[in-house]
Amino acid sequence: MRGRVCGALVVAVSLAWTSIGLADERAEALKIVDAAIQAAGGEAKLAKLQTVTLKGKGTVTVPNEEGTVAFEATVHGLDRLRLDLELTGKDNNTLKLSIGLSGDKSWIKNNDRMEDAPPEVTTLLKAEMHAMRVAQSLPLLKDKDLKLSPLGEMKIDDRAAVGIKITKKDYPDVDLYFDKETRLPLKFELRIKEPNGQEITTAWLFSAYKELAGVKHPSKVALLREGEKLLELEVGEVKPEEKVDESTFAKP
Repeated sequence: MRGRVCGALVVAVSLAWTSIGLADERAEALKIVDAAIQAAGGEAKLAKLQTVTLKGKGTVTVPNEEGTVAFEATVHGLDRLRLDLELTGKDNNTLKLSIGLSGDKSWIKNNDRMEDAPPEVTTLLKAEMHAMRVAQSLPLLKDKDLKLSPLGEMKIDDRAAVGIKITKKDYPDVDLYFDKETRLPLKFELRIKEPNGQEITTAWLFSAYKELAGVKHPSKVALLREGEKLLELEVGEVKPEEKVDESTFAKP
């Protein structure tokens, strides 16, 4: 009996100690988040990015092909997206591509061909959307469903950065790094599984912050796949919206 009591006591103390450690980690990570929120313009202004439209242009690089892209996007919360792309190749051929995400469903329109996206594509879209949104609307990082822990310091290009790890059930972990000097988001990366089953690391880089929609927002964004640059975008417009109709994200 005495052994059982001692064993239970050890378990209880271990659990309590672990809880204290996790609370300390979250508190340390939230200090980084709070500094970033203030640097970007404050919680009240960032909260207006709950629903937002964006416009911009850029370049795309895929194996054996380079081209330009113009985009318009509407995002709401963490799981609503409408993205319209117009891609132009070297031969001036143009492809119009639209992507919609609404909760656990997504669709793709390739020129005039419309289809529901398979589950693995929806999972990928949700993972990237979640990571992008918490980096854009920083107060979302305070959601208690998110586990936050500090990652320490590292160099990103020539900038000193400090990072946090974001863990959420049913989503891949996200490593989000902030510029140590400006306190603004500099990069996030995550491991995802492509539709072919291959696991890769994607990363988004943020730079050239400007006053957009009343907050400091990156005007340049780059997407890397396994360290190779895939997209370079210039964000020309960021506009908060008071509300948006759900049909915006539904399949046309």
